[in-house]
Amino acid sequence: MSPERTVRADARANRERIVEAAASLYAEEGLDVSFNAIAQRAGVGSATLYRHFPHHDELRQAVYLARVHESTVLLSELASSGDPATELCRYLTWTFHTADLSLIGLGMTPGTGSAELQEEARRVKQLLDELIGRAHAAGVLSEGLGRGDVLVAAAALVQVARNEELPSERKETFLGVVLRGLGLTD
Repeated sequence: MSPERTVRADARANRERIVEAAASLYAEEGLDVSFNAIAQRAGVGSATLYRHFPHHDELRQAVYLARVHESTVLLSELASSGDPATELCRYLTWTFHTADLSLIGLGMTPGTGSAELQEEARRVKQLLDELIGRAHAAGVLSEGLGRGDVLVAAAALVQVARNEELPSERKETFLGVVLRGLGLTD
């Protein structure tokens, strides 16, 4: 292996560690985390972080893209289960346990970000719409509920999961209430 490939692999690994560190810190502390804290969590120097992400917005978009991609992969895998109630429960439970604000867009407005980011977000919306369509057809989700309602439920679950004042069992109870409220569990 040439030294050039090793450097590129190292740079790629550093970038991935930075994105994961930022995602963790955003989930734990919110979006106002300092670059120094992110670099320290990632185990890289500040110069390395700035070389990959000169601005906070670029790093936030990279985190959002990574999380949206995870959503795409999960929703694609769930589509094969054949049980839309279980699929929606698993998606919302994953959102709850991930407790990551980037899953609901980091406050980004539609049409912003890279073409890759826009395409990945479009794919998640499509997969959610297909899942909701299967849930409607199976009679496990009220006809009046759509993607917006599922995303509001996901956002509420993220906020509850991040609330440090609530005991874990109360958070899990809230998850159950949301799933029952959507008609997904008994």
